Amino acid sequence: MLGDVVCRVPEFKSKVSTKLLDHVFENWTETPDVNVATLVEQDETWKEFWLYASGTKYWCPRLCAIKAMYPVLAKKIKADDKWNFGQGHAYHDLFRRRIMPSLGGQFLGSWERYVDVPDRDCGVMAYEVSPSVVPEFDSSMDIVRGWGPKPKGKGWVYNESKVRVNDHRIVVKLDGIVSWNDGLLEVQEIKSEKSTARDDLDPMMGGAPRSHHVDQCMIGMAATGIKDCRLTYVFKGEPYLRTAWMEHEIEYDQSRVDRLFSVADSCVSAVRLCDEKKASVEDDEELFSSPEDSFAWLNEHFDRRDGCPMKSKGDARYCLGRDFCFQKFKKAKK
Repeated sequence: MLGDVVCRVPEFKSKVSTKLLDHVFENWTETPDVNVATLVEQDETWKEFWLYASGTKYWCPRLCAIKAMYPVLAKKIKADDKWNFGQGHAYHDLFRRRIMPSLGGQFLGSWERYVDVPDRDCGVMAYEVSPSVVPEFDSSMDIVRGWGPKPKGKGWVYNESKVRVNDHRIVVKLDGIVSWNDGLLEVQEIKSEKSTARDDLDPMMGGAPRSHHVDQCMIGMAATGIKDCRLTYVFKGEPYLRTAWMEHEIEYDQSRVDRLFSVADSCVSAVRLCDEKKASVEDDEELFSSPEDSFAWLNEHFDRRDGCPMKSKGDARYCLGRDFCFQKFKKAKK
């Protein structure tokens, strides 16, 4: 009798809706702040022109000139992109703050915590940074945050080590450094990728690591003096660590580093030329008589990269400066 009653209870039905999702898509966007690229000393160093090792794919003198002359490149980051970036940040956070610290003293980085400092009137929270074990190897490298093992005690949180290559104005942030038992040091870089990219990255399937990721590893090795690097890909959506993880051992190549530094120097020279151009007039609005004149000056001094054949192909597809770089002007009627 009870079973008969249960069978007759109508099944619960819900209404399908995307109301919340649609609202998120409308609101979860962001327009990042874009600073003018300049070598002129600023109040905050980060506002000055620096290249980042993680962005070697877009090291381009022409783009640097566009950023220096025309600071209108703020592109709205949409919800899908923020979702994708957020996953990448989450994997990085899991790697650096959970997985790698399990190696104990072998995982080197910058560690920080807040501690109570007694005061006559009230307690004060002070910021404490761990000591580093960085050797003296190159005076041109400015070690902003060094690396060392996690100190004993509670509250220590991992932070990326950070080095500035002053001669080429490059900022290098490291995911970590591993000190193996045999004394070998390795720079660690982690990249998150879609699972569909596995075959392209797997040497067993004829694949190879992405070129700009290798470039980042090269600069990381040059900045630290460590001549070995381990590039780790973590594939999103994999339920097991072993199937999500792929490693590449990257050996140092001085010729490749020299080539990257040469590109960096070209980018710095581009910004310097733009600074000189702006300094030649009293008002930025007097720089050029027309947009066509501005574009002609850009074309005169800076070529497009070989990897940008047109606005919709190659690296240009994802470049913030592509709308200005590939401008077209209507011919004036006679």
